[in-house]
Amino acid sequence: MRVVLSVAAVAACFVWLTGASLPPTVISRFDTSGAADAYMSRESYLGVMIAIVILIPLVTFAIGRWVAARPEDAITIPNKSYWLAPERRAGSLAYIAVWLQGCSFGVTAFVCYVHWLVVRGNSLTPPQLESTHLYGGMMVALIAQLFAISVLVSRFRRVV
Repeated sequence: MRVVLSVAAVAACFVWLTGASLPPTVISRFDTSGAADAYMSRESYLGVMIAIVILIPLVTFAIGRWVAARPEDAITIPNKSYWLAPERRAGSLAYIAVWLQGCSFGVTAFVCYVHWLVVRGNSLTPPQLESTHLYGGMMVALIAQLFAISVLVSRFRRVV
C-alpha cells in the first residue's frame, strides 16, 4: 500500500507543480487536429487531473484485493485448477494484484504525460496539442499494455 500511495502522491505533485504554469482558463480538450475544443478553469482542470491520478492506483489496489477475495469459480485464468490450488492460491493472487498495480502505474504515467502535453499545448500561441506526441504516447501505452497482458497470460499458461 505504501508504494501505491507514493505513486499517487508523486503523480498528484507532478500535476500540481506543472499545472501552476497554466493560464486561468485552460484548454482542457483538443480535437483530432490538435485545435482547442473545450475550456475549464485552471482550478477545475487541476482538481480533475489530480483526482484521476490519485484514483487510478487506489482503485486498482482495491480491485486487486477484491479479486483475491473472490471464490475460485469467479476467477478466470489459464490452468485455474493448478494455479488456484490451496498451495499456490495466495502466490497466484498476489502475482495478479502486483500485475494489476503495475498496469495502473503505467496508466497513471500515461495520464501524467497527457497532462504535460496539455500544459505544453496551452503555452503555445495559438494553443495547440502536439498530436504526433499524443499519438506516439498512445502507441507506447498500448504496446506496454499488450506486453503486460502477454506476460500475465504466459505466466499462467505454463504449469511448473
